[in-house]
Amino acid sequence: MTRKNMLDQKKHCRSVDVLIVGGGLIGSSLVCALSAAMGAQNLSVLLVEAGPARQGNRIKTGSDRDARSTALSFGSSQILERMGLWHKLKGCAAPIYEIAVSDQGRFGSTRLTCREYDLDALGYVVENKALQSALYEGVQAHKNVNVLNETRVTQVVPCADGMNVQLEKAHQNIQRIQVGLVVLAEGGQSQIATGLGIKGREVDYNQNAIIANIMTERSQCGVAFERFTESGPIALLPLPSIGGKHRSSLVWTVSSAAAAEMANWEELRLIEELQQNIGQRLGSIKSFGKRNIYPLSLSVPQEQIRPSLVLLGNAAHTVHPVAGQGLNLSLRDIEELVSCIDQGLEKDLRINEFSILQKYVTKRDYDQNQVINFTHSLVETFSSSSFFKAFPRKLGLLTLDLFPALRQELVMRASGKR
Repeated sequence: MTRKNMLDQKKHCRSVDVLIVGGGLIGSSLVCALSAAMGAQNLSVLLVEAGPARQGNRIKTGSDRDARSTALSFGSSQILERMGLWHKLKGCAAPIYEIAVSDQGRFGSTRLTCREYDLDALGYVVENKALQSALYEGVQAHKNVNVLNETRVTQVVPCADGMNVQLEKAHQNIQRIQVGLVVLAEGGQSQIATGLGIKGREVDYNQNAIIANIMTERSQCGVAFERFTESGPIALLPLPSIGGKHRSSLVWTVSSAAAAEMANWEELRLIEELQQNIGQRLGSIKSFGKRNIYPLSLSVPQEQIRPSLVLLGNAAHTVHPVAGQGLNLSLRDIEELVSCIDQGLEKDLRINEFSILQKYVTKRDYDQNQVINFTHSLVETFSSSSFFKAFPRKLGLLTLDLFPALRQELVMRASGKR
């Protein structure tokens, strides 16, 4: 067992500067960002994860065990480069050179290209298992981080110097530690945030996302397709081909009732239904991989910070995947948070100085609200079949082609430049 997984000893658990609850993409990204910062890299960090310890770091790219992929904006690729991670991902990332947006059964479409705006790419599609692998290596390389697996945070109590935190690990004694800053990165519906009385705005879209990898007759050639249908948007993201087989990452939004029914469909029926919705733009659909189904909602807490406490990732804002903005928004949050911490430490402020967190939320407020409102309005506009909402749908797609300023705004947002 490595040093990073030997936090059973009390001497490692009495106090830490930063406690990160959740070892997924967000928590691991924060560790890597702290490691890359000049001042913050010397902070002691404890990463607590409810799941078991990872066994090795072997990733079989292209397997269906985890079909989820992430569309990273161009801006996010730059953030990962500053973290020292992008070189690990670039070789297995599929670039997005164009985004083709269309509305099923209606006149009006638009095509956004990186060439129009002098960008190398609008973004990149990376399979989550590859992203997790790179982040895992980054966490392991951080000299001041310890990882505690199969552990739950059962109590968080404010104190004069930060937070008193209680940890519970199976078959072991309860541990209590003092923490300067607690970061909740455990995903949406954070039980710790709820226990602290943090409430927020909740919108149930009554939709589910069906996520799978598919194989098609033709390659997407760097084009991401967004197809708005009466049941919800369908996104097809390019993945690297393997052995001459053309792969795409599918995000298919349908009503919750339809998702429950489709969960029991055979592969052939899924292929036929999807083919009918997307047409022949990629030729015939050859296979439909393992499907994962997730409920979709909007969740925004009333508070993202308290003294010695900050929420990140889906704990801070859960948005609809229609515009692929969730992780990209969180990476911008992480970079800004670490920057504010770094600047505070340069001024000899303590990690639990509340002004650091106040500065962070002030700087992130505009971008967060823009993304939340943008994605919510897309769902409201493009998920209705009524005439009065279908008309703006047509108008919106046509307007993007007619007015370059609006096209530029959409491209800048898609590429992470806004």
